[in-house]
Amino acid sequence: MKSREVSPTLPSVQQRSRPTQRGRGRICYIRPPPPGDDGASEASAADEEVKVEAGPSIKPAATNGAGGEEAEQYEGVDTAEPAVVEEEEPETHHPAAPPLLHPAKPAQIVSQRYVVRPAPPPSPPRHLPLSSGSEHQLPRYGWMLVFGWLPRADLARCLQVCRTWNRWVIHRSLWPHIALPYRRMVRDILVGIVRRQPRSLDLSHTNISRAQLSWLIARLPQLQRLTLEAASWHAISALCCSACPLLSSLNISWSSDLRDQAVKSLVLPPRDHRPGIDERVSRLHFLSGLHLAGADITVTGLSAILDQCPQLRLLDLSYCARLTDDALSLLVSRASQLRHLDLTGCHALTNAALPRLLGLPHLNMLCLLHCHLLTEDGINVLIAASGGKLQRTDECTLKSVDIT
Repeated sequence: MKSREVSPTLPSVQQRSRPTQRGRGRICYIRPPPPGDDGASEASAADEEVKVEAGPSIKPAATNGAGGEEAEQYEGVDTAEPAVVEEEEPETHHPAAPPLLHPAKPAQIVSQRYVVRPAPPPSPPRHLPLSSGSEHQLPRYGWMLVFGWLPRADLARCLQVCRTWNRWVIHRSLWPHIALPYRRMVRDILVGIVRRQPRSLDLSHTNISRAQLSWLIARLPQLQRLTLEAASWHAISALCCSACPLLSSLNISWSSDLRDQAVKSLVLPPRDHRPGIDERVSRLHFLSGLHLAGADITVTGLSAILDQCPQLRLLDLSYCARLTDDALSLLVSRASQLRHLDLTGCHALTNAALPRLLGLPHLNMLCLLHCHLLTEDGINVLIAASGGKLQRTDECTLKSVDIT
C-alpha cells in the first residue's frame, strides 16, 4: 500500500478521531493548547506527538541509498497531526439518537446563608490603669469585693468614673435583682437591663409592650423571677414562646384580660419550635411560685395550671372571685407540694370545703381573709380537725390561719 502526502494544516479544535473499519488500529488527534497559549510555553512531549493504539507504528523511513524504497521526510511538519494516514474505506454513519422527551433541566445554584457573629469582647483588665502609666496595686478581685457592699445608687455612679470601672461594675454578680416599678420603658433602660443580666426583674406598673418584652426575655436566658404586675395580657403574651427563660417565679397579678383561655395559652407548650427544646414540655414547667391575684379564672384555668406546673409551692389566688369549693378539691388532688396558699377575697368559698385543705401535707401558710361565706365556727372546726397544727397568726384576723 502506498502512502500519500497530507497537507500539514492543523485540525480544528472540535475535530475528533474516528476508528477505522479495518480494525488494525485507530489514529487519535491530540487537542492543541487552549487559546491564549502562543506556543512560547513549554508543552510536554506526550501532548505533541501522535498516538497510535493497537496497530503498527508509523515512523519516517530514512533513505538507505540505491534500491531503497521511497520514503517521506517529515521535517518541519507539526506532529500534532499524523504525517501518514492509511487509505480508509468509506465510513458508516450511524443514525443520531432521538431527542429526549424531557430535556435535563439546568442545575440550580442554591445560595446558602451563613450567620456571621462578631467576635466576643475582650475580657476586662485585671488591674486599674493609672494616669501615670502604672497599675493600681489592688487587683480586680479586690475591687469587686468593695463594689459588693455598695447600694445600687452608688454603683450607678461608679459606672461613670472610668471605662475600667464601667466594665467591672456592670458585672451580673453585682446586679442580681433589678426593680424598675412605675418607670417608662425606653430603649436605654432595656439595654441597661440586658447588660447587667439580672436573675430577678421587677417591671410592675410599667408601660412595657409586647415587642419590648419579647426583645428583653430573648436576651435574659438566666432570668429566674419576673414580676409584671398590672401589665396588659397583650404584653404578657410575649412569654408564650420558646424564647421564654425557665422561670421559677412569675407574678402577673392584677393584669387585665387574664381569663381561662389566656392562662391556658401561657402555661401550655409554645407553638414555635427551636432545636434542642422539648415540644411537649411547657416553658413554665419548673415554676415554683405563681401570683394570679385578681385574675378572672375558674376551675378550668386552675386545672390547666396544675397540669403544666407540677412543682408549685406558692400559689396566690387572692381575689379570684370565680373560684368555688371545687377549686380546693382540685388543689388537694394535684398540688401535693403546695406550701403557701393565698385565698384572700375568694367570696365563693364555704365552710364545707375547709376540711379538704387538710389533704395538703406540706402546707405552711393559708390566708383566708375577706372570705364572706366563711364563719368563725368553720375556721374553729378546721383548727380542731388539724390536731393542734393550725394556729392563728393574728388575733384580730380570725380567718388567717397558719399551718406549722
